[in-house]
Amino acid sequence: MNGYTLDDLIEIGVNILPVIAILAGLYLFITGVYHKLGIDYGITSRRVVLKDGVFHTDTEELNFSDIESITIHQSPFGKFLDYGDIYFSAISYHSASKREIIFRWVTNPSKIRRVALAGLDAYAPATPQTLL
Repeated sequence: MNGYTLDDLIEIGVNILPVIAILAGLYLFITGVYHKLGIDYGITSRRVVLKDGVFHTDTEELNFSDIESITIHQSPFGKFLDYGDIYFSAISYHSASKREIIFRWVTNPSKIRRVALAGLDAYAPATPQTLL
């Protein structure tokens, strides 16, 4: 073998576990700070907006007229703590692909979905059926 006894391996494992825990905590902290400082979500009277970036900004927008579905994804833990992801799916007239904006780790996603649906209903163009 390599000369390590079981006690040596246990001691190495006990010494490495705190380092792994600290690195995992640091990773979660950094991603949480980035998510808080670097991502902005918005629902205006005409569109859904996602701005992403700390040093540079990428902006994605979907007009209400293009949105075909608004879906909430929640894990059991997210349902218990009332957070989840909201998916805004839209049809793309320029290509065969589907466009999507995702609001991640949103608190109270069902309320935000209701606000978006209210904006979507208010923006819907008048059709002959709604005019009657």
